[in-house]
Formats: sequence, C-alpha cells, structure tokens
Amino acid sequence: MTESTVYCIDSSALIDLKQLYPVGTFPGLWHEMSNMVKEERLIAPREVLKEVEGDPDLKPWLRQNKRMFVTLSAEQLAIVRDVLRQFPRLVDAAKETPDADPFIITLAISKNREPPDLLGVRKCVVLTCEKLSNTPTPKIPNVCQHYQVECLAGSTALTEFFRAEGWEFWNTSRNPS
Repeated sequence: MTESTVYCIDSSALIDLKQLYPVGTFPGLWHEMSNMVKEERLIAPREVLKEVEGDPDLKPWLRQNKRMFVTLSAEQLAIVRDVLRQFPRLVDAAKETPDADPFIITLAISKNREPPDLLGVRKCVVLTCEKLSNTPTPKIPNVCQHYQVECLAGSTALTEFFRAEGWEFWNTSRNPS
C-alpha cells in the first residue's frame, strides 16, 4: 500500500495486535500505529472504541490516540442503514452495546467516495481479523466484498498490513548470542 492508504481498523484487529504484539514488548510497532493516527491514516468509528475501551492493556494507547475514533455523519448513517438492510444478520440484536461492524464498513465506503487529496488517490482499506463466513451470518469481509471495499482479513491480516506499510522491527538493544 502507499502513504495515501487509510486503514479503518476493527476491534478484532486491535485486540489481536494487543495480544500478539504487547505495547511493552513491541513499542516500535505501537509508535508507528500512533504516527498513522496523527497522519489520519488509521481510523475507526466511535463504536470500535466502545467495544475495546474497557481493555486495561489498550486503555493508555487508546487515550493517547482518541482522535482516530470518528463520529459518523448523517450521510454515513444513511449508508449504515443500507448496509443493515442488505445484511441484517451482520449485527447481533441481543447485544447490549451496538456492534461496530456496520459502522466500520460504512466509514470505509464513505472515505472511498471522498475526492482524492493533494497526494492523489486515497483509498480506505478495512483491517479486521474476522474471516469470510460461509454461513448465512455474514462477517465484515463478506460485506466488504459486496460493497467492493478492500479488506485485509483473517489470520494473515496483521502481517499483510505490516508488509503493506513496509514495516520491519528489530531489537537493536540486545546482542544475539
């Protein structure tokens, strides 16, 4: 991907990042993530924050990077309604807090409809650790396919994201024995 790629990150990707690459062990990774937030290249709807804000390991990073969480506009909420009309099983109606999934997809659809910025074409890619579903209950990658939104998904999503950004992390503070 390029510097003009924006990623709309799902709760599952944030949780997997935290579990696989803890902040204290991989500070360089989390520093790069914060830089992407500053550059407005890593975004998520506020509903993602609601899903992960209770995680004590993520809380300090989330607090420092609050600006990544956006409130959807009225126009974007109309897209949410369309997504839910097309895919009513995307959300669990019995859940107390709203599922972030339709909001993530909507944010990406909306960003992809915006005119290009000064750097040229700017695309929005969904980043989720959910896998395509072969059942009547769709997942984020299924809905992204329907709306032709690029989606890094499943168990390889984070590795694909790191490669797309050209990230390599080395621990130079220790000498290998």
